[in-house]
This record gives sequence, structure tokens and C-alpha cells, in this order.
Amino acid sequence: MHRFFVKPEQIHGDQIIIDGEEFKHAAKAVRIRDNELFEVCDGSGFDYHCLITCREKEQLTAVIQEKRPSAGELPYTVTLFQGLPKGQKMDEIVQKNTELGISSVVPFVSAFCVAKLEEPDKVARKCGRWQRIAFEAAKQSKRGKIPQVHEPVAFQRMCEIAADFDLVIIAYEHEMDRPLQTVLEGRTQYRNIAVIVGSEGGFSREEVERLEAAGAKSVSLGRRILRTETAGMVLLAQINYAFGQ
Repeated sequence: MHRFFVKPEQIHGDQIIIDGEEFKHAAKAVRIRDNELFEVCDGSGFDYHCLITCREKEQLTAVIQEKRPSAGELPYTVTLFQGLPKGQKMDEIVQKNTELGISSVVPFVSAFCVAKLEEPDKVARKCGRWQRIAFEAAKQSKRGKIPQVHEPVAFQRMCEIAADFDLVIIAYEHEMDRPLQTVLEGRTQYRNIAVIVGSEGGFSREEVERLEAAGAKSVSLGRRILRTETAGMVLLAQINYAFGQ
């Protein structure tokens, strides 16, 4: 079944207006037929099964046949704080973690980051690309919400944001004694989780100590050193497994 995203304000009673890029996709790319049932998501966790009732030059009008909660969302939120990687690695990080159910992604710059904060216009273009990747990955994986990809922040700001979470987990290569499983004991109390992954250079000891002093838990992901683009996916997959998701 084909799937499209709309904004909540495009839903009027039992009708949905599809326009913009999603109109082009529905009407011109996949060529939805008048009697063909398709799925629309409002981006806030609800799916609608619809049929087209009216075709216009720049929009489609569809009537809702059924509304249901999106099955592709997790019963908790996980935010990935990702050390800013080199090149286009962030594209894969956003895409794969969206498929796994991430709620939002916050890139940050720390002491050992090779990549640095850029001019505002370059940052805006990159964030626009990352957000588009999140949108396409959410559609492909039948997510009910599109993760928000934030602009990169400094390490200090990342620490301030992370302080508001129920549980903060740091993937730290020098942590040998605490596997992720031990941190997730009593996991039913956690509904707002942050995972922090360093860039290619990892973290300085001072950065980890600062995060741990604020309540974060450093964990081992095993005996092997993972790439920065792999670590977040491994963390999220293990959290989902522990929660039965």
C-alpha cells in the first residue's frame, strides 16, 4: 500500500488534502487510481486509509476510510546525540537510525571531532538534506512520525540538553565493566532516553567524566571498536530488543 505524509492542518473532518511534493509523488510518480486504497500519515502518530474523491491541478482530495495509531512508533523516545562525523557519514546515520525508530538527532562538536561547525548557510543546507533523508526513511519504514534533525551544537550545549532525559547513555570505547544490559535493568521507568555517540575520534576522558558527573552512564558495546556510523544503530537496536520492540 502506498504511503504519504501530510501535515495535521491538511486534514479537515473526514477529508485530507494532498499537495506539494507528496501530490507529485502520488499523482505523477506512483499514479494513485481513484479506487485504490492508500495510506496517509499526519506525522504525529496516526495513519489514515483513504480513497481519492477529487483531482485538481495541484492537489488531491481524499476521503478517510479508517484512522488508526501508527504501528511503526516506539512507546518511548530516543534522541541520538551524534558527534559530527567527516564527509557524508551523517546521511547514513540519519537514515538508518530513522528506520530503527529514533525520535530526533542532535549533532554536536567535541574535542576530538575532525569536522567543525561551518558557516550558517552551509549548516542550513546540510540540515535540510538530513531532514529530507529522515523524511524518506520514515516513509519507507512506515514510521508515524518524522524525526527532527537539529543543527549541530557545541559540546557544552549538548550537555545542557541531555540533562533533561530520564536516562543518558554514552558509548565509550574505554568502558570495560558496564555492558548496556546492566544500565537497562528496571527499564520500564524510562520513557525519554538519550544516547551519545562520539565522532571518529571518540571522547576525551574529561568529556566523559563531565557527562557522568551529570548522571550519564557510559557503556561498552562489546570487545570490538565500532565506527561512529555503526555505534548509534547498535545502541538503538539493543534498546529496542530490551524493550521488546
